[in-house]
Formats: sequence, C-alpha cells, structure tokens
Amino acid sequence: MDHIVLDLEWNQAPSRDKMVTTPVRLTGEIIQIGAVRVRGGEITEQLKCDVRPRHYTQMHYKIREITHITSAQLRRGIPFETALERLLEFVGTDAVFLTWGPDDLPMLRMNMELYGMDTSRLARGYNLQLIYNAQHTHQRGQCSLAAALEQLGLEQSPNMHDALADAYDTARIACVLDVAGGIADYERVNDLYGPLSCGPAVEAGEYATPDEALADPRVNTAACPKCGAAMACRPFERPRFGKTSALTCCPDHPEHGVYSVRVRVMKKQEGEGFLVKKQLYRANEKELELWRKG
Repeated sequence: MDHIVLDLEWNQAPSRDKMVTTPVRLTGEIIQIGAVRVRGGEITEQLKCDVRPRHYTQMHYKIREITHITSAQLRRGIPFETALERLLEFVGTDAVFLTWGPDDLPMLRMNMELYGMDTSRLARGYNLQLIYNAQHTHQRGQCSLAAALEQLGLEQSPNMHDALADAYDTARIACVLDVAGGIADYERVNDLYGPLSCGPAVEAGEYATPDEALADPRVNTAACPKCGAAMACRPFERPRFGKTSALTCCPDHPEHGVYSVRVRVMKKQEGEGFLVKKQLYRANEKELELWRKG
C-alpha cells in the first residue's frame, strides 16, 4: 500500500459577511494541492496543482503573507474539479492519505461538497503528526512541521507554506517512521496523543446564546473518521465553564465504535455573540457506559 502525503493551502473570505454559506459554509477555498507518494519508505512521485478559486478570488492579506501567493497567481490556476481529478488519479486505488495535522482532509471534503462531488472517492486518511508523537516525542499536543524536522535533524525546504514543499517535508518524516505500524495502532495512538479530526473550527458570531450554538447542525453533528458519514450527537448538556460534550456513533457502521464530540463555547473577545470549537475523540470507558445506558 502506498502512502500519499497531502498538503493543502486555502484562501479565506475577505470578511465574515462575504463568506459563502451555501451549499456549504465555506471557511476556506483550496488554492494549492501538494501530494507526494511514499512507497517502501522512499519518495517516488510528486504532484502539485495551483487551483483557481471560484468564490474567494482575491488573496486574503493574512494568507498572502504566509504563502506569498498573489491574486494574479490565483487567476493562472486550474479549476478545482480538474485539480481534484488529477489528485485522485495520482492517488490510485491502493493508497491512504497522510497529513500533518487534522485539517487538510476535512477541508478537501468541504471543497468537494461545494462542487457536489462524491467524497466517498477519497482514500482513508491518517494524521502523521500523531504517529510522530507516538513514536518520537511520546507527548500529547501539536508539534509543528518545522519542529519535527529539527528534532529529526532534517533541513526544512526553503518554500515553507508551499503545498508541495510542505508535503515533501512531511513525506521525509514519514520515511523515518514506522507508518504501517502507526496505522495499525492508530486507534490507541488517537486515544493517547490527540483528538480525531472534527473539521475546521466552527466560528460564528450570530449565536446569541450557547444553547443556540449547540442547536446548530455544524456543532451537533460530526463526520465519521472512518467512512465520512454524518453522525448526529445525542443532546449536549448545558456547558459548564464553557465546555460540554455529547456522544455519537456512525449510523452506517456502528461497529466503528462510539465517539465523544467535545465542545467549547466562548464569548467573542470583540462584539456580540459566541464562537464554538469542537473536537472528536474516541469515547472513554465512562462515556461508553453512559452510551450503553442510553
């Protein structure tokens, strides 16, 4: 089985009131795809696509500062549908995705949903950052790509925040890890070293109360990390100190197990309303007992 290391760069709306909300709430529109094939512990192929966005056509100033991509460069990209087909062809039929962090694959699914594309065509994905934590740092928490390279004595590529450069650097880390072993032990790795992906944080100022925020389907549903099916949560308890959680299970594959959607509801620092951040964890023993009791 091949490991396809994936990295994405995406643009943002110039302001919250100009964010696309249908057919999906588009928190980011992909502008660059980088992918590197690792086979037998060796880097064998690379793919890069510059993508022309349909909605966020002017570079957000913060994204421009990070990526050095200009609005003129955006216009020279290829349509997202073309880029996605190139990526799927590159991936093939016997591969899994590796990403550095939990955000890239949910962002890719969101952009596919924007264009009405079938997300079931995507290969299964794993967060290499957690496998690195399990095999190298033995600590919970996010380790930056730059820090991991330094810890391993690997020199970072000069074009940081270029999708292909970051994918290539991540692939170099994959080549020195036991990725197959990390995937085989992935459920335990997730329990020990971090949450599963729950997609980009839900940040919205239109929530007048925490109860209103928890009633939003963007908050009270999550995608199954194994098959991508929508999982509806059991009702959330009222937040204590801004935190609450609810249990859920894949409706199509209950054998995948029970998950805990853990939510933090926070007052905005400026202006009115609340923002919400959520993460998906595998349910612990206490939560499993609550699930069995219904």
